[in-house]
Amino acid sequence: MDWEEIDGDWWRLRPAVWADEPAIAEHGHGPDPRWIGIGPSSPPERAHHVVREFVKGAGGDFGLVHLAVLKESDAIVGMIGAQEHGPDSIEIVYGVAPAWRGRGLATAMLDGVTRAAKDQGESRRYELVIAAQNAASLRVAEKCGYRFVGIRRSFVEGTGQTYDDLVYVPSWQR
Repeated sequence: MDWEEIDGDWWRLRPAVWADEPAIAEHGHGPDPRWIGIGPSSPPERAHHVVREFVKGAGGDFGLVHLAVLKESDAIVGMIGAQEHGPDSIEIVYGVAPAWRGRGLATAMLDGVTRAAKDQGESRRYELVIAAQNAASLRVAEKCGYRFVGIRRSFVEGTGQTYDDLVYVPSWQR
């Protein structure tokens, strides 16, 4: 998967580097740090772990991750990743910094990655796994030509709770 040519008028995708750790740590203290892989009550060293996994690329816990950065300053404003789930499917995840939401960045990133997958002949199934109450992500999926294909039930050992997520795939895939 080659994503480095994906960009917009004011942003571009690039791989994470160790120098991103301070900026990712700063986002970890923001109003909604989950978009970058940091929970609201995570310890300070969580940013180091996140960057380590981002830098590992496809072999890391998060899979292949690229950061969306501003062209003029290289400031991190979003991320998109692809995590392999077995030999036949890839889950696409994305997040946008709260201050940059509502500007079409998530839609543009997902559309670019999806077009690249199709253009590069990707045979594995691309999946979005979206919480039913996440209206913004549901709109992004639909704008990018994804269609609903089912429900994935998950169990959280720590809480003993189960929850259902909606699964979407690109319209050109089965």
